[in-house]
Amino acid sequence: MASVGLSDVAMDVTSAGDTGLGPAGNVEECRCPVGYTGLSCQRCAPRFERVTRGPYLGTCSGCGCHGHSSTCDPVFGHCLNCQHNTEGPQCEKCKPGFFGDATKGTATACHPCPCPYTEPSRRFSESCFLDTDGQATCDACAPGYAGRRCERCAPGYEGDPIQPGGKCTPIGQELVKCDARGGQDEAGGTCRCKPNVRGRLCDSCAAGTFHLSAANPAGCLPCFCMGLSRSCASSAWHRHQVP
Repeated sequence: MASVGLSDVAMDVTSAGDTGLGPAGNVEECRCPVGYTGLSCQRCAPRFERVTRGPYLGTCSGCGCHGHSSTCDPVFGHCLNCQHNTEGPQCEKCKPGFFGDATKGTATACHPCPCPYTEPSRRFSESCFLDTDGQATCDACAPGYAGRRCERCAPGYEGDPIQPGGKCTPIGQELVKCDARGGQDEAGGTCRCKPNVRGRLCDSCAAGTFHLSAANPAGCLPCFCMGLSRSCASSAWHRHQVP
């Protein structure tokens, strides 16, 4: 027989207010699908109910497909086979590469991202969103491209993406300074990024990851989000301790 005891234990938790202990940067804050809320999408949103069968805590039920699907899951209540370039439990958002207001319920509610053109060979961002002025804003311009529509070259690059066949290429072969949190310098002015890090300078997390850190061998932490979302960022909450 053996006896083991613990004493003076403190557990880190998050707090919405400033505790003076610094931000909780390694805690995810997920972009939840319709019907879910919480830092990790762990709670049902108002007017949605928990169905206890399914992964983790179950599924938040509710069905209304905005005219993009005519079938729903008989147990969990989410929409099946969303059409018209939509996705989500209620077909309420546009698929990556499309923008618009899917809740309008029309077959043309989601449009291809114009970054700056809609053709895949001339599109320099794979995602965009419907901005407050009703127009598309590209939010993932490839390295070397800049502007709301990725329509111009970033500093250190030259070219004209607007012209047919136009692209942005690096000016000269100057050495670059890689972000030490996400990678390391290599010969020829390039950077070798950690597994979960992207960008020419290894300065951004790959899709589905967050919290770029030098102490992390992979660079960024994978999003958990209760298995409901692959999009998250470091929370704006602060560290707190419960003794």
